[in-house]
Amino acid sequence: MSTIRGSAPVLATIVMMLTAACGKSSPSNPSSNPVPQTETFTGTARANGPGSCTGDAHAFSAAPGTVAVTLVQTTPAESMTVQICSVMSSTDCTLTRRQIDVGQTIEAPRNGLVQQSLSLLPLTCGTNAPPSPQPIAYVVTVKYQR
Repeated sequence: MSTIRGSAPVLATIVMMLTAACGKSSPSNPSSNPVPQTETFTGTARANGPGSCTGDAHAFSAAPGTVAVTLVQTTPAESMTVQICSVMSSTDCTLTRRQIDVGQTIEAPRNGLVQQSLSLLPLTCGTNAPPSPQPIAYVVTVKYQR
């Protein structure tokens, strides 16, 4: 076996260079810019009786920025109420419960945590109106920053 004279200092230098290179921290990733996101949700809602309603909830994750909800379609054709709140709080809302008509878009700045929950209910919810004869099926789009 042959040896190369003077290789120890070269080898030590290479090891030190590799160690130094591995020890360097990579540049930190620049903060990611929010990306516009659009989601379409379908669901149903119904008034079960005076003051009693049920409906689907739709979760999404939104970065700070504007959240816009559009009621695309309902069957039967009627207006609804819409609300978007933080998943963990029904009082920390981006959009408090309000009427939305088919074709209408309502916008608001995201409030609360990243995790948001969208819900739609019949207009008669919370009133003394009789129960819905059938559930209301809906299609809604939500635009937000992710």
